[in-house]
Amino acid sequence: MISDDTKKQIGCMINKQYKDDVELALCCRSCCKNTADVMETLCHVIVGLSAIVAFAAGLWDMKILTYVAGIMNIVSIVLSKFAGYNTSESKQYTIEINKITTQIGVGQIVDISDDLSGIAVVNTVSQVNNVANVTI
Repeated sequence: MISDDTKKQIGCMINKQYKDDVELALCCRSCCKNTADVMETLCHVIVGLSAIVAFAAGLWDMKILTYVAGIMNIVSIVLSKFAGYNTSESKQYTIEINKITTQIGVGQIVDISDDLSGIAVVNTVSQVNNVANVTI
């Protein structure tokens, strides 16, 4: 049989671990969400610049600008995927936190990431690709 002191010590260790796990998950969740927001913003900016470069390639008949616009599109797609990955990681951390907080009876936190992340970016990138193809 386990003594009451041992049970208290184990309870204290478990409570401390819960606290540490929730603090770490909250920090990682916020970091992933912020990274996703920055990457998605950069993606939109690069797509806009890529469209300008693609139009300039058609206007000045410079093949190198078409190449640059294509590279910019690829970079924006990579940033979009990275933003999506960080958004899903943020959601996973939210699920992890909610499991712990529900188990200890504290309640749940709201998911701070939206479900529409990346949809507009993919559509915009495909539109710019179509414009670049027309101007070649």
